[in-house]
Amino acid sequence: MDANGVRRPEELERLLATTEAKLVHLTPNLQNPSLAIIDGKRRKQIARVLQRHGAILIEDDAYGPLLPNREQPFAALIPNSVCYVSSLSKSVAPGLRVGYVLAPMALCDRLRSALQVTTWMTSPITAGIAARWITDGTAGVLIGRQRQTTLERQRQARTLLAEHAIIGNEHALHVWLSLPGPWRSTEFAEYARSRGVAVLPSENMAAEAGYRPQFVRVSLGAVSDLEDLTQGLSILQQILAGTC
Repeated sequence: MDANGVRRPEELERLLATTEAKLVHLTPNLQNPSLAIIDGKRRKQIARVLQRHGAILIEDDAYGPLLPNREQPFAALIPNSVCYVSSLSKSVAPGLRVGYVLAPMALCDRLRSALQVTTWMTSPITAGIAARWITDGTAGVLIGRQRQTTLERQRQARTLLAEHAIIGNEHALHVWLSLPGPWRSTEFAEYARSRGVAVLPSENMAAEAGYRPQFVRVSLGAVSDLEDLTQGLSILQQILAGTC
């Protein structure tokens, strides 16, 4: 990937042509952990590849509602080839563990069966709350608050970690912090934990063993107030500076 997500649609085409793969999973908005966003041009290229090979896309858009101006989803470009999945827990309220899937009609019966086999059903109370909040506008209000809080926390992270290489997005719930040598991400995470701060090392999210770029994911939403976040970010800054 690069900042625009999947870097080479032609490589996706090669894989679909040379393997028996029929399913592709993408997070087009604020991919975790890289925060990449697939731009409009590349979405159209990927959509054409998927259609040529009859592949189904799982469009994982849990973070999409955090973006005030989103690119057109794959589900709008190729609706008969996409299962669009989103959730309220990232954008509305962490405790509202309700998700939604919009799928082609041809797949709906199989999806219902899979849901029944794996979970029987969604909790009626939480589903009812989610539906009401969406229809009466409460969800939109809470998303607005989340965006404002995220802007403030991203600014604080960029201020306190200004001397270090970070990848961020003003609407994202975390920053992707590049570590200077000789730090390895697992060692940094262990040391930070001993100082009271939990971060996630890049090795834990790598698709292949031996992942070389050394990053840690720093969550900006795991603490309840800005003061606690500032304290945690300050500790990370001191560790990087060698003073902690």
